[in-house]
This record gives sequence, structure tokens and C-alpha cells, in this order.
Amino acid sequence: MYQRYKDKLVELLEKGLSREDLDLISKEFLEIMEKVCKECQANRMHCILMPKCGRNRSFLSMLIEMGVKKGDLPEFCYSQFLKEIRMVFKGTKTLRDASAPLEDFLKSVFKNYKKIFDLIMSRNTKDLVKALSKETIVKNRRIIALNKNDKIYFVIDGLNFYVDISRKLVRFNPYNTPITSVSELEAFIELFSSEADMDVELEREIGGILSLDVHFPVEIEEENFESLSDLINSIFEKHRDKIEPFFSHIHLHVSPSRVHIVLDLEMSDIEELRHLTPKKIADFFKVLKEFRNDISKRLGKIGK
Repeated sequence: MYQRYKDKLVELLEKGLSREDLDLISKEFLEIMEKVCKECQANRMHCILMPKCGRNRSFLSMLIEMGVKKGDLPEFCYSQFLKEIRMVFKGTKTLRDASAPLEDFLKSVFKNYKKIFDLIMSRNTKDLVKALSKETIVKNRRIIALNKNDKIYFVIDGLNFYVDISRKLVRFNPYNTPITSVSELEAFIELFSSEADMDVELEREIGGILSLDVHFPVEIEEENFESLSDLINSIFEKHRDKIEPFFSHIHLHVSPSRVHIVLDLEMSDIEELRHLTPKKIADFFKVLKEFRNDISKRLGKIGK
């Protein structure tokens, strides 16, 4: 009967409950999930193909995030999970919002995992990218690494993950994982703007506003500037509705050599940031790439 109120419970948990209420929920939840885990692993084919906690093995990631010791993790499920991470890098599997211990994550994917681990812990992103590029599983793929907020954020041809250095944990494809701080928001903006080959300048303004100036080069001859500027504005209007929900102010500025999209984001309420997930930020830059590509098609060339 109470299943129909699942979304209401989620809302209640997001608002916050007393310690007593949380103790009750966590105790009952963990008791139930322990039984579910045993049932799931008892049928190994079911555990491989249709894990009871979902295709991303969400409960397993919760246990890892909680700091459950490796010996207390569901053994067979965990072994399959590590295999699936490698399959994701090979392009034969999808995983989202999954967590893994750093060393096991690296061992499951990379041959020279010890060197990569050391470079991560030393935050040496330049040599880290070089070491990763030599790994067969990601060879000839574009690798971006960003060191920020005691984390290293990665994009490898559309796969994104970050390493929490202090906890030695990886959050893999965190598309729907809530953003919990402005610094984390800035990191994802920088990461996905680099993936989109766009420059971005961030400025925290008075009143809880984060201002973004996203820009890219164009080549417009002076004699055609007015008409082509109008054309670029009209092209932008076709994309505006896809990005308006995120920003309180949007302004487009066109010069003969660059196009600037200036956006203001309200960030005074941290709870509001939770709805702005990494996936939404990635999608935002995909829209801007579409906009840039549309300009390129109409103008015939984009500045280098």
C-alpha cells in the first residue's frame, strides 16, 4: 500500500529527518537489503544479468560510499561489478552513478595501475594523462583530467568519473549524482567545457550569483558583421529554450572574432544546486556545441 508514496518519502529524506527517524529507516532498510542481497547472489545468473538493486548495482555503491569493508561487501556481486567497469571502458556496457574503491577500480581497467595510482595521489595530471594514453583500453581516445577540490575529474571520450583523493574512492559516470557545493559545480563546468572545446570564465558575484562567460572563436568579415551577427542571434534563439531553465540571465555577445554566451546562475540556495546534476551540465554544453556547429554550417568556417 505504501509503495505509492515512494516519491513522498524521497522528498521527506531530502528535506531532512530527525536522527531517530533516520535510525529507524536505515535499520529496516539494511535488514531488508541484506536479505535481498543473499537472494540475488543465490541465483548467480540473475545477479549477473538482472541484479535486484538495479542494473547499476545501486545498493553496492551505497555500501562502498558508506565505507563498508571489502570483506563485508557481497562478494559475487562485487566481482561482477568490477568486470562491468572494464566492459564500460570497452564500450560493451553502461554504468552510471556507481562508486568503487580506487585501487580495485584501477586494477580492473588498467595494466599499469600502480603508476596511475601514484600519479593520482600526487595530483600530477600532466603525467597522469600521458600514462593513461599508453593504456591499450583507452589508446587513441581523448583524455581530460582536472585537479580541483581534493578530487581529480576525468573525461575519456564521453566517460566521466572523479576520484575523491582523501577517501580513495571513484564515482563513475556521476550523471545524476547531486552537486553539493559551488566548488563542485565549477569543477564540472570546467570539465565539460574542456570536453566541448570551449573556453569558460567563471566569476562569483555579490548576491549569490555564479557568472559564466562561455566563448569560442569565429571569423566574420567587417563588411558582413551586422547581417551575420543578426544571423547568429537568430540561430541562438532556436537553442535558448534548452538552456533557459538553468539560468536567471542569458546574454549573447557577438564580435568579429568571438561569440560569447554570458549566463548567470543563482547559487545562494545550495538545495537548488542538487537539481543541477553533472548530466544536466554535460547536456548544456552539448546544446552549446550544437549552436556552434549550426553557426559553422551557416558561416562556412569557425576560427581556430
